[in-house]
Amino acid sequence: MKKVKRTLFFAIAIILSLVGSEISAFNYTINFSGSGASNSVENVIVQNLTKGITATVVAGRTLTITDLSNGLEQLNQNYKSIIFNKINNLGQYEMSFYSPNIGLTKISAYLADGRKICDNSTNLQAGYNNFDLKLPMGIFIIHVSGNGYSYTEKLQNAINTTYKPDIRYNQTQKTQTSAAQKVVSNTSETVYMLYNTGDILLYKGVSGNYTTILTDIPSASKTVDFNFIECKDANGTNYAIVKVGTQTWMAENLKATKYRTIDDVTNLTNNSDWGAFTISSWCNYNNDTTNGTTYGKLYNWYSATDIRNIAPAGWHVPSDSEWTTLTTVLNGESVAGIKLKDAGANFWGLSNTATNQSGFTALPGGYRLLSGQFNYSGSNAAWWSATESTSTTGYYRLISGTSPSVVIGNYSKNAGFSIRCLKSTAPVLTTTAASAILSTGASCGGNVTETGGEVVTSYGICWSTAANPTTANSTTAVGAGSGLFTGSMTGLTPNTSYYVRAYATNSIGTTYGNQVTFTTLLTDPITVTDVDGNIYHTVVIGTQTWLVENLKTTRYNDGATISYITYDPNWIITTNGGYGWPNSLLANKDAYGAIYNWYAVGTGKLAPTGWHVATKSDVETLLAYLGGAAGAGGKLKESGTTNWVYGNAGATNTSGFTALPAGYRSSATGNFQKFGYLSVFWTATEAAGTSTAGRLIMDNTSTNADLSNDNKLMGFSVRCVKD
Repeated sequence: MKKVKRTLFFAIAIILSLVGSEISAFNYTINFSGSGASNSVENVIVQNLTKGITATVVAGRTLTITDLSNGLEQLNQNYKSIIFNKINNLGQYEMSFYSPNIGLTKISAYLADGRKICDNSTNLQAGYNNFDLKLPMGIFIIHVSGNGYSYTEKLQNAINTTYKPDIRYNQTQKTQTSAAQKVVSNTSETVYMLYNTGDILLYKGVSGNYTTILTDIPSASKTVDFNFIECKDANGTNYAIVKVGTQTWMAENLKATKYRTIDDVTNLTNNSDWGAFTISSWCNYNNDTTNGTTYGKLYNWYSATDIRNIAPAGWHVPSDSEWTTLTTVLNGESVAGIKLKDAGANFWGLSNTATNQSGFTALPGGYRLLSGQFNYSGSNAAWWSATESTSTTGYYRLISGTSPSVVIGNYSKNAGFSIRCLKSTAPVLTTTAASAILSTGASCGGNVTETGGEVVTSYGICWSTAANPTTANSTTAVGAGSGLFTGSMTGLTPNTSYYVRAYATNSIGTTYGNQVTFTTLLTDPITVTDVDGNIYHTVVIGTQTWLVENLKTTRYNDGATISYITYDPNWIITTNGGYGWPNSLLANKDAYGAIYNWYAVGTGKLAPTGWHVATKSDVETLLAYLGGAAGAGGKLKESGTTNWVYGNAGATNTSGFTALPAGYRSSATGNFQKFGYLSVFWTATEAAGTSTAGRLIMDNTSTNADLSNDNKLMGFSVRCVKD
């Protein structure tokens, strides 16, 4: 039988003729090591994503990557592809290839335009496998995809036949002793792979239950270290992981059907049930367990965010912003899809141009619509984020086989999408500037900006006279969760320098904010105490003495209780005195004081004894002393962006007034708004009529201070002036 000339040799010859002597021969040696959960590496599957070839490096061996001019002879021995033998002149061929592993193998024949004309799926034994192939006249692409390997070759049949295209299994030859087989069983310590400068390699390191994926573009010999990390769900399923930028992701879709609590997630198979229920649910695509094994399960948004937690311990369903971090490091949504999708034709088809440069290995698992209908397996992949868009929708990411981009969208929480989990980290936070500094005490706080994907169980401040204090030093525990907080330090030594850091703890660990320093006073300045026992500091500005902090009393100076209004609709109808804490958080009390309606101010009993709520005339005097309203805002606002988290144009605080952006409470809705943006203060001066009163406002974008009138149902901060 006449053997068809192998496409590999033809391709190499063409490339060599193009590059000629410009190729500089090299051999790079790649060794492998393990760290983290395991120090050993059992085997490494290496894929040259650029060339579509795969090699397996077992423990104790090294990988040598070699360019074309240097590696041709070795490749002639080592490269295992498809061999075609013509059986007759009627368009019948025998094809053979080597299967390194037992498992399901799919052989597909495509026309030159990419249309598939026939295929065959067979569970093969390891060894050389033979298939009979019948094809009409034309040029065809034959693609083989098996357990840990794939081959692609071109075949041209010049015989005009009437055969119906067909691929049929013939036999497995375990005892073949060809040159290629000798290489497979060779005990050489080196595995060779074809490589040209700029090719993208993917290393899949395996050690027991741990699998870590790395991508690389080698330019010299090196040792590749796999940081093995456990990723095991409540069902006991272990997952491959990959680091992309600063994030560590699962490299395959979630398959869990249990929460961390071992509770079962409901399996909904019926189409009418799927879109009707708001319970946490999962399914396999087309309710086929084979799809669940290959592509992972499909979940509604409720299961992705259930407090029982479907993610493996130490992992979490990513937020919308964490998905954005991923696509940003891959040069943005418009091109990230190419770097996220699995390379080659196995899953996305022959037209797939993806590189999988990230190692994320996205597969087109499709999704389930509200109707219960399954769509787009083989062409689309979609994943939930843990971020809610509206009460009925959540944010997701989608990749299409026909586009290089990643789509950001929101969709019904009842839809069925895949889930990829992200490795949780310790919290991220900053430390705010020290304030209310006295001889034996001070205040300081922090801002937990990222929980790390786990519940922050404790946050607070720690301090010492030595640098870099920890929770082993003096501490004040303030609360749990995320956001801004403030705590007090007591028992300090007068005229002494201290170091302070905010801290936050979750199940991953404890982290610290930036270090700030302050020095206690030798003696305390004049302070003012309200009826609740809150202590305020004072500052002299021109001829006036002002409180430095916003009022935070919950009682009038005669001891009567001020109404604490938490329900927003009640706020907008109450014409009696009322208050609330900024953003409805008691943790904001110390730093930002309370938010009052004007009716509390109008009682004349809000200020500490010997003081009064500033009148409009008092504010006019203040602004005039500071050179006028046009620039007074910058001189009144606290400087920096520790509390003015959305910017703070022109703030110098040269007055010492230290205005903070507590925001306001709306007279229309009763909710809190513009926290971090605006600083607004009532005056005690009622405007003409009965519905408005004077107020002073400063914002984050300007140095202006605006003195005008507003609805008495609004909620603003209050500052007092000494009588």
